[in-house]
Amino acid sequence: MASSSPTSNRSVTETANVYRLVRAFYSHGHLKADVDPLNMRSKYANQPELLKKFRFASDKDLSVLDYRTYGFTEQDLEKTFYIDLPNQGAILSRTKDWKLKDLIAALDNAYCKKIGVEFNHMTERT
Repeated sequence: MASSSPTSNRSVTETANVYRLVRAFYSHGHLKADVDPLNMRSKYANQPELLKKFRFASDKDLSVLDYRTYGFTEQDLEKTFYIDLPNQGAILSRTKDWKLKDLIAALDNAYCKKIGVEFNHMTERT
């Protein structure tokens, strides 16, 4: 049976966690998006029933977008990871070698910023 070094195992785990973090931005980035022009989240911060009514993401929901959730530290933000996901869109096709902090910034910029598009307007609801 072949044995692998702890460094090798850590590298495999880190790479898997980078992919998990990327997927988290794909599926949950919208929860962090700044779509609250009336600043209702902070106005109703002490009223959980209203936060729930307006469907604001909880801190627990947003933790999936935090690199620390995947075992990374502040020092890891400077590490470079090789990411090769050929069919995953324009962001990841810019380069294959990403510093963790640059990857997070690119994903945050793409999935978590302001949205100002009206997709469908209904004048009457039935």
